[in-house]
Amino acid sequence: MEMMFPKQYVRLSLFFFFLLFLSGRIGLLLHEFAGHALFWHLFNGKITEVSLFIFGGGRVHYGHTPATQGLTFFHLLAVHLSGIAVELGSGILLFLSARLLETGRFIRALCISASSVLIVHSLFYFTSSIYYGSGDGRLLFDALPEDLRRISLVLSFTLTVAGAFIVSYAFSPAITSWTAADSLKKRLPAVFLCALTAATLHGALTIGEQAVVKDRVYAEIKTPENVRLKRRKLAEFVEAYRAKHGKKPGPGSIEAVKHKLENKYRQFPIEIALGAAVLFAFIAGFFFSWQRNDDEPDPVSCKDIQRLCCLSAMPAALIIMLNRL
Repeated sequence: MEMMFPKQYVRLSLFFFFLLFLSGRIGLLLHEFAGHALFWHLFNGKITEVSLFIFGGGRVHYGHTPATQGLTFFHLLAVHLSGIAVELGSGILLFLSARLLETGRFIRALCISASSVLIVHSLFYFTSSIYYGSGDGRLLFDALPEDLRRISLVLSFTLTVAGAFIVSYAFSPAITSWTAADSLKKRLPAVFLCALTAATLHGALTIGEQAVVKDRVYAEIKTPENVRLKRRKLAEFVEAYRAKHGKKPGPGSIEAVKHKLENKYRQFPIEIALGAAVLFAFIAGFFFSWQRNDDEPDPVSCKDIQRLCCLSAMPAALIIMLNRL
């Protein structure tokens, strides 16, 4: 690791960070506009509001028209799942492009990053949303019987992990060549350390932005069904108490009920298990492709960072402009 520290470590970490940022913004714009907004427009609906985070997710608000009043469940399901479908389809196309087309290192790096992020994120988001009954999976969560929901969850969990393994196995030779280390044993730790640094920085900025820029509608969309259920049960308790005693229950009674509801409707955080499985799949993909990692070192340069930085400014500026419309 000494051979790439600190300059090459900083360069590769920044390279990964901007690739992650750019890929995520491409995914967000495709998800919201080539997915949700386009499908809603095809059904003669209107988009009345756009709210996008620079580092996180976003939403578009569906404005109803006389034509949308008669939409069936399947029309609405298509709108809800269109963002995920567009993300996944775009990721697969970029994956094939990176594998089959002869391009320069810079373009191929963009295709590798974007395809990996879009494929894994779309499947990860679908899994978590049908598990929690939130976001784009809420309609499907409400419609599916519990047994079918469990089957869908197992399948989507498996596909997410498989997708992470496939992109890791397919692209690890190219990715490990981005370091200046002279041996594979030094390249792999360098790649993981720099990727972890980039992901941590991006995650911290995402969390920080959502803490500062509070979007209550977005937060409600992301609220899990078990949280909404606890709210309803607490409201029912308060109303029943008021009807019986003619007054609102005291703080102690409310806290006791909240505690009981919390224990009753506690839900395992699937994103932890899924995230760990995805990380393991990424590592396994690199491990099983060990014999294929024979690309000559082609370390990241300052010019690569500058080009990515300039490209990243474009979707960031577009998001700011769309939020002000």
